[in-house]
Amino acid sequence: MKDYFVNRLGRPEILNRIGDDNILVFNFLNDEKTKMEIIGKQVDELTDYLAKKYRVALRLTPAFVRVLMLHPSGFERNGARGVRNLLNKMVLNPLAEQYFAATTECQGKTFQVDYRVKLEEIGCQPFDRSQLGYKWKAE
Repeated sequence: MKDYFVNRLGRPEILNRIGDDNILVFNFLNDEKTKMEIIGKQVDELTDYLAKKYRVALRLTPAFVRVLMLHPSGFERNGARGVRNLLNKMVLNPLAEQYFAATTECQGKTFQVDYRVKLEEIGCQPFDRSQLGYKWKAE
């Protein structure tokens, strides 16, 4: 940071306004186990919320969880917050749309989210939103 502001931009006063001691560098997560723990925690929180507030269960297939691990808007670009954004965009929003259109039919059921691509092929090709699959299942 210091090199960038002082030597490249030639603007040390900007760095002085920020302060050398106020800069914190975050590294991206590379460990798959840690990523899975973060995904698990976020999914558990969402599952608990849906069960308590709407009486809806949630099931994410292994293929969809793999999408959460590898999606470019997730860990790669935005860290754990990116995964939460993906859960909102690809799980919570579609669930809410369907739930509020047919509330009584959805209560007490499980909302399943799938990605209809072979597990070993996920990440080898660009994400295809049309391969997301949503299904309500009786518990």
